[in-house]
Amino acid sequence: MEGKSRWEEAQEFTEGFAPYAAQHDDDGITLIKFNSHAKIFDGVTADKVHELFTKNQPSGSTNLAAALAEAVKKKNSSAKKAIVVVITDGTPDSQTAVEKVICDASNALTKDEDEDLSFQFIQIGNDNGAENSWSTWTTN
Repeated sequence: MEGKSRWEEAQEFTEGFAPYAAQHDDDGITLIKFNSHAKIFDGVTADKVHELFTKNQPSGSTNLAAALAEAVKKKNSSAKKAIVVVITDGTPDSQTAVEKVICDASNALTKDEDEDLSFQFIQIGNDNGAENSWSTWTTN
């Protein structure tokens, strides 16, 4: 992906992933764009991903905790399983807040629901702080 911005890399990945995800989500996927705040796009079809990336540019900080909280709230309002795929290029504003959202969501699941919610993290770029965050969460 040489010569592409991190935003273009995230867009390319999401555009490639969206058709697969849409096959398993009959009412459209949910995209949550986050910077200093989280913005939710529900019912997104694979062909709308490009438009959303074009109309929404990155800016501000990396408030990942707010985005994850919105994803968990969305999951809790549905009986469907959820795979939260996070694509980010930076260190979250608060690693502690992110850990709390993930732990609280996990602790709220019963043994029978363990597979109903999962988080996948994809880092673009080479922010060492972000890399350290992801490795901490995936090994705990």
